[in-house]
Amino acid sequence: MAPDEDQLDRLFADEAADQAEAVDLEEFGSYGPVVACAVVMAFIVLAIVQMLLFSFGAPSWVGRVLMLLYVTLPQGAVLVWAWGKPAVRLPSGMVLPQRRIRLYIGMVWVASILLIGLQMARH
Repeated sequence: MAPDEDQLDRLFADEAADQAEAVDLEEFGSYGPVVACAVVMAFIVLAIVQMLLFSFGAPSWVGRVLMLLYVTLPQGAVLVWAWGKPAVRLPSGMVLPQRRIRLYIGMVWVASILLIGLQMARH
């Protein structure tokens, strides 16, 4: 089911975002220590969950799905960070409105999950 022309026009329209409300993408870098701690804690939780799943005889694909979600945790963190922002200014100076930045980050997250999942399925 493809979106109609009106939906595409609204989605990709060049909306004038207020420059004062835009948040620099580089600001996400200040969350580096928080994301690093979250990745370490998520790894510990994932290892415990993997051991429990293995001991209960869960299928191996469940562990792979959990590993996929763990590997793409940084993209998810960027999506959560950008979710409530009215606009985001990219390093190039381009300002993306809230709806478009959600779309782009969401597409990157889904694409990375699919690509990593396909690679895992091949091996």
